Amino acid sequence: MGHLPSSFAFSQTEYSGGSSFTTVAAGSPHSSGGIGVVGAGAVSIFNYYSPSYAEEQEVLEGDSGDADEFGYSVSMNANGTILVVGAPSLSLPGVTHAGMVHVYTRYSGYFSRIQSFTSSYSSASDVGLGACVKVNGRGDILAVSTRTKGSGGGQDGVVEIYYRDTFADCPFRYLDKLASGQRAEYTPAQDDRFGASLAFDYDGRVIAVGTPGSSSNTGAVLVFMYKDKSFAPVQLIEPANVTVGAQFGSAIAFNSEGTVMAVGAPDATISSASEGVVMVYVWDRSAVQYYFQQMVVPNDPTRVGGRFGSSLSLTSSGSMLVVGSPEHEDYMYGEKAGAVFVFSL
Repeated sequence: MGHLPSSFAFSQTEYSGGSSFTTVAAGSPHSSGGIGVVGAGAVSIFNYYSPSYAEEQEVLEGDSGDADEFGYSVSMNANGTILVVGAPSLSLPGVTHAGMVHVYTRYSGYFSRIQSFTSSYSSASDVGLGACVKVNGRGDILAVSTRTKGSGGGQDGVVEIYYRDTFADCPFRYLDKLASGQRAEYTPAQDDRFGASLAFDYDGRVIAVGTPGSSSNTGAVLVFMYKDKSFAPVQLIEPANVTVGAQFGSAIAFNSEGTVMAVGAPDATISSASEGVVMVYVWDRSAVQYYFQQMVVPNDPTRVGGRFGSSLSLTSSGSMLVVGSPEHEDYMYGEKAGAVFVFSL
């Protein structure tokens, strides 16, 4: 791959004892992408053959010869038949950094591109479509965020929603646009980074959108639910028990049913040390909202700057949580070697 991957997506196979990852897609947006241009990007596909993973394919889209950052974001549906890749720095004639999203379907074990599209919301420069991509478990609802609204100013993105029929080659079609200002009590800001993280339940009926830059980087999460062929905002989560600058909403994860939600705040302060936390919420069906359940902290919160909560994953049942801490200090392997923590909830 040439460069360490910075984005990942997984497919899962269910079995009687739980679930296992069978395909891993690893994005390397800073690789040369096979065309000799640093930043062209690539996505490597690994399949599991007991007891290890083997690389099966390298997906490239270096047609323009530019630093498109292909692979900056990646997502797969649950059974690994749909792959979505964001290239937020791709430029078009007269439009710099418009961004593009590529969709692939798996044929005989290999992914082939069936669709590429730019923003349905804006044709301005610096939109950066594909900053974050997320497809639901069924593979028929897709959320794509932009870096900006195209003004060339702050990072105040939007989220575009697409849908498709579940036929193999059916392309995604534009459905809706989500913006931070849709929730009345939320005041949008130029650098709130709306759409920096995205999460769906399996069916794609609930989507959570992170805005880690809001309220002086304290952060927030907006929850939308599908109703009458569009997504409506149902809840704004602004936790009172994290510090200013915590960047709550940098990462979000759901279990399959959407009844458990984990939210990362990687710059939160614990006991005067900036290490990061994860907040866990559970769904109350009667109240139609999420309630705070617990705070998850690293095993050793005295190690400063680990950014615990930068990446998250929940098992299908929501009983186990995996947390990434990319700058965690490890005294054996060197400073900021990084670590992954696994918790039972």
